[in-house]
Amino acid sequence: MTKKKTIFVLAVSLFILSLHAYAIPQQINFQGRLTTSAGVPITTSKTVDFSLFAQQDGGSSIITVSKTIIPDSNGNFSVLLDLDPSYFDGIGERWIEVKVESQTLSPRQKITAVPYAYRAITAESLSGGIPMGPTGPTGPQGITGPEGITGPQGITGATGAVGMTGATGAVGMTGVSGEIGITGATGVIGVTGVTGPTGDTGAAGVTGPTGPNWTRWPNAAPMSMEGYGIINIGNVGIGTASPGATLEVAGQVKITGGSPGAGKVLTSNAVGLATWETPTGGGGTTHAIGDPYGGGIVFYVYDGGQHGLIAATADQNTGIQWYNGVFRSTGTTSHGVGAGAMNTAMIVATQMADNQSGNFAAKVCADYSVVGADGVTYGDWYLPSKYELNLLYQQKGVVGGFALYGLYWSSSEGSGSLAWYQYFFNGAQDYYGKAGGTLYVRAIRAF
Repeated sequence: MTKKKTIFVLAVSLFILSLHAYAIPQQINFQGRLTTSAGVPITTSKTVDFSLFAQQDGGSSIITVSKTIIPDSNGNFSVLLDLDPSYFDGIGERWIEVKVESQTLSPRQKITAVPYAYRAITAESLSGGIPMGPTGPTGPQGITGPEGITGPQGITGATGAVGMTGATGAVGMTGVSGEIGITGATGVIGVTGVTGPTGDTGAAGVTGPTGPNWTRWPNAAPMSMEGYGIINIGNVGIGTASPGATLEVAGQVKITGGSPGAGKVLTSNAVGLATWETPTGGGGTTHAIGDPYGGGIVFYVYDGGQHGLIAATADQNTGIQWYNGVFRSTGTTSHGVGAGAMNTAMIVATQMADNQSGNFAAKVCADYSVVGADGVTYGDWYLPSKYELNLLYQQKGVVGGFALYGLYWSSSEGSGSLAWYQYFFNGAQDYYGKAGGTLYVRAIRAF
């Protein structure tokens, strides 16, 4: 803190004070008024040095007397200065210089002829002098004379030295976020989604007339059918003389075409061409983007639709801060799919110690639960990571309920005071101060 220096101004009057009636004075009554350079009276006690000089400027002091003065409410004070008569030799001038604390006031005050009566004391003790008679009785107190005219204001003292630089002030609040930058280049096209479910089977056509059965006898010689078709001869039986379908095989069928392999299943394409394929996901239930499932809406799938991410159907908060009152590093820098769950757990565990009753973005998601259409209560929601939040932005039209110009928090940390967010108007991602209280929150969960 810069120390402010006070410049003192002094108006004075000098009076000789007698020890008793008709006695030669040995004290000087110094009266004055002490103010600041702005004219404000000084009313607190001060230590003042009174120095006697033989000249108006320069030179060495004859003697210095220190006194403590106590000014009244107007800054007026009076002090008695004990000065030996020998300091007044009756030849030269005498001046008094006043120093208040560390500030010397100017000009010096001249002592007029009256104080030179001090020399009379010395004269009475000279050899051959007339003996002094006994002291007479003290005369009556004279009438107090009128108060003297206030003396002119003294010259303003020199400007004091510049005080020390004050301590650096506290860091100001985080400024308003700048304008959203230009939208970046379009990202790489994502993986093609899972093929939708097969449509309903069309109505069966009219059954044609039954043709005659065709049977190849077991002991008949082998014959090649390459390049031939069997038309209008009825059902065909292999290993049976009475086939009950267009083709009936009595025995094990071996198909060597279409890349056979252990564990594969025979599947058909849209025109009936069969191939051997490896089953996906062990045959479990699959879901597609946009499906209502698990208490929300599916917005991302993998493993053929057996796994993915679900978003809540509405925002959990429309304006909340990321931190819990203390800027700290939580170590939640992960960005990928599934990272948001671990990030959320770490944020809540780290920041709850800052304020047990506080609320913040990650805790809002961790506290969220909802009963799904299947009657199950889902409570494993979390704040999405930076990457998961971008996946959600890409399907914002499918999920729905987002603010047009909303800034949404992610659980990915940028630093001890910053975290990632996404602007859902154009998809831009950037850092934002953790103390910002105007960002939205949308919880997600995995399946």
